[in-house]
Amino acid sequence: MIRQFFRQAWTMMKQQRLFTGMYLIGTAVSIALAMTLFIIFYIKLGPIYPEYNRQRMVVIERTQESEKNDVCTTSRRMGISGKFADLLKREAKSIDKVALLTRNKIDVETADKSKKTEEYVANVNAEYWQVFNYRFVDGQPFTKEQMNENVAVISTTLAQDFFADTHVTGKSLNLDGTAHRIVGVVEAA
Repeated sequence: MIRQFFRQAWTMMKQQRLFTGMYLIGTAVSIALAMTLFIIFYIKLGPIYPEYNRQRMVVIERTQESEKNDVCTTSRRMGISGKFADLLKREAKSIDKVALLTRNKIDVETADKSKKTEEYVANVNAEYWQVFNYRFVDGQPFTKEQMNENVAVISTTLAQDFFADTHVTGKSLNLDGTAHRIVGVVEAA
């Protein structure tokens, strides 16, 4: 019975090649589009390293201040400051942590100046390491007390490029000419 069904379907497919091709291509394209949309939404919304807490995150990229007078309206956009983050934590009862991040492209070189490159460097606060779950290969994140010191956490990629090793805690890197002590190495995202 089943063998006869498949034989009959195969015969019909050979007789109606155009419609068979259209059905197969239509089905394949619709499945491919559905999978593409699923993958895009998962990458944007799913818990992916190091952003495992995405369902609890709110991202504020910048704020805007507007001032209106009789002549004109002026406005300026700016990033989030530490004072604004503290105010946000005090006023909004449901906020546990505020992670601050700013990116700058700066010169990075070894302490002996043997290797130099230009990299995007993220300046973060101590709570950043509690919001994002980075896996530390060596060392640990810097604390609130260490924020006034010149310390850095680097990725395994940068550690391999500069030192050919991932266990480099205690060594130094020059960031824009200022020596920073490495306190941790995180797995590259």
